[in-house]
Amino acid sequence: MNLWSSTGYMGTGHKALFVWLLLLLALVFLVVYLDGGLDGDPLIFFVILGFFDILFLSTALIRIMRHYQICGVGKRQYDMNAPYPMTSYVYPLTKRTSAVVFVLFQEIKSRQAEFMKAFNSGDAAGAAALYDPEGYFMPNGIDPVKGRAGIESYYKQDMSEGVKSCQIITEEVNGGDDWAFERGSYHLNGTRGPESGAYLQIWKKVNGKWLIHNDCFNVIKPAKK
Repeated sequence: MNLWSSTGYMGTGHKALFVWLLLLLALVFLVVYLDGGLDGDPLIFFVILGFFDILFLSTALIRIMRHYQICGVGKRQYDMNAPYPMTSYVYPLTKRTSAVVFVLFQEIKSRQAEFMKAFNSGDAAGAAALYDPEGYFMPNGIDPVKGRAGIESYYKQDMSEGVKSCQIITEEVNGGDDWAFERGSYHLNGTRGPESGAYLQIWKKVNGKWLIHNDCFNVIKPAKK
């Protein structure tokens, strides 16, 4: 930790000026004292010098408290959900972040509803249309699939193997600007019985629409073979 960083109370230029000022004052008072000034009283000299020492130490102490957030001094958070990184005190930031995340959550959940509607109606092309044209789909236990055409083929195969419906439960959404991540669980039903698992998706906003850029899932309770 740099007690004199430009983000603290003093930048590098002020540091040099402050240190040299202390040394100069100490030298002046020392010369005056040795020359018989200040009535030759050493106490006056040390009181004045001590005052500047206290000023220096208190500044350093406050910087340390800010760094380690002691007694609430300098307690800050970073808002990564805003369109640009920013800092703010805790209460206003929490309020702003909650609002941003809520809106983002609803946007992603709405897009998942579109995916489920397409998939549950047997529309593999419509389900694949929710993906970025350059997106990746990484199913459990098989090689990744790139692009909408490959993703559409994967869903067609799923449907031909008896998967009739899917339910997607969005559990967490976060992000900002043109990127977001989503974590949740899924449940499939079909001729082989139910299957359930967890998924993680990266969404990218393209031309004002959220598209799935990366998608991966993990099977927790597989269907019967």
